[in-house]
Amino acid sequence: MAVSSTRERRYGRAPQKKGWRTFLRPGWVFGVLAIIAFSYVAFTFLAPWQLSRDSTIVERNEQIEAAFEVEPVPAEEIFDAQGSIEPGEEWARVILQGHYLPEDGVLMRNRPVDSSPAFHALTPFQLNSGEVILVNRGFNPPLEGGVPPMDTAPAGEQSIVGHARFTEQTPMSPRSRTRATARSTALTPRRFPR
Repeated sequence: MAVSSTRERRYGRAPQKKGWRTFLRPGWVFGVLAIIAFSYVAFTFLAPWQLSRDSTIVERNEQIEAAFEVEPVPAEEIFDAQGSIEPGEEWARVILQGHYLPEDGVLMRNRPVDSSPAFHALTPFQLNSGEVILVNRGFNPPLEGGVPPMDTAPAGEQSIVGHARFTEQTPMSPRSRTRATARSTALTPRRFPR
């Protein structure tokens, strides 16, 4: 008895086995409730959102596959007078007749391709009808942090085939929660006045 009373004096009461009562402490209860709440939010809101993203990607892939099953058509059949297309016509292959305007070409810097920065060659293309369309002629990765050499646009009359696309949306800025809703469209990038 002297040993146990000495231990009790030094260390307090002898340790007791708590068993399942340990899990009834507030820390455990709040932890379990937080896990249940997170699971509810994940299954109720995040899962349907992720599945809707998948259906959007599947729909886009089906449009691209369908575009390759038909022959390209003249751009005038897809684009209206304002340069707009219908949602079902995005990714349609179109033929453009005209010539490049290489003196007005620009390089778009640091546009990601396969998660790496790249330089894109954007060159205006004047149609035989007089309209001008900005064409993305391709990309090259940067060379040692510098501008890579880009091939010049071909001279003379050209016939090019491309995909009709909607204009890319401007990312949301931190200051405003609205997105640009411009509906101008064209061959990959967008039309611009000459």
